[in-house]
Amino acid sequence: MPLSFTKLSEKALLRVHGPDAQSFLQGLLSNDMTKATPTRAIHAGLLTGQGKLLFDLLIAQGQDGYWLILDAAQQEALRQKLTQYRLRAKVEFESPSGRAVYAIWGEAAAESFGLPNEFGAARTENGLTLFIDPRLGALGLVAIADETAWQALSATHALVAREETFFRRHRIALGVPERFPAESPFLLECNFEELNGVDFKKGCYVGQELTARMKHRGTARRRILEVTAEGGATLPAPGAPIMAGPLEIGALLEAEGERGLAQVRIDRLPGDDAPIEIEGQRVTLTPPPYLPRLAKNP
Repeated sequence: MPLSFTKLSEKALLRVHGPDAQSFLQGLLSNDMTKATPTRAIHAGLLTGQGKLLFDLLIAQGQDGYWLILDAAQQEALRQKLTQYRLRAKVEFESPSGRAVYAIWGEAAAESFGLPNEFGAARTENGLTLFIDPRLGALGLVAIADETAWQALSATHALVAREETFFRRHRIALGVPERFPAESPFLLECNFEELNGVDFKKGCYVGQELTARMKHRGTARRRILEVTAEGGATLPAPGAPIMAGPLEIGALLEAEGERGLAQVRIDRLPGDDAPIEIEGQRVTLTPPPYLPRLAKNP
């Protein structure tokens, strides 16, 4: 069966390289950089000192340094933030031209490209870095490729080009967020633990203290849940409040058609029969499949 692919125009690359690249990123990011190897990619966040999410990152080790994949609108902001932290570290930041980020998904995608079906499994060769999405294997593969490498890859595999909205629907259906509240949320409120974006055993990093405290005290009261409009109606624009009667319990983060993702106060979720609405439209809220059963925090 042919696999689907799309070029992720909303994604950008920042290459971090130099003798101190690994140790520099290790002191900043929520995941353990020693796990980012030529055969494994990782998911991580860069936080404020108060443990709030600034940048959502996929990280793969290339032939010379690390590739950081992020929202294109944040590329320059990330470069500026890393520059603030650089001090005397021997590390450089580069926004490469001529390379793009692609998503590849479909049944047995990893096997089709000779990757072991393991968390974040990766390989790098001339002009190409290819890996299983480390957030959730069901998302498929991520490729960082120049034009020559991409043409060679697509010529040897049955790939069907799709509009970017197709992959967005695929990602939303799996409950994996890429849009977060405008006011930076806490890392654990963004499902980062379940999406393999934080390591609680690594050394210090920016925002670690509060993240660890929320983990051990269980005080993450907001979570990102799936939203489905009843009757197949189209969900409104992101930012719309989610109401349980007169009580606002969250806000829509992103949507494609009748399905979307929202950050919700799980301690305010009503009983099973109570109506939940967005702009007068009845909706249902459900935890993504990768989340354990959510208990209401006091």
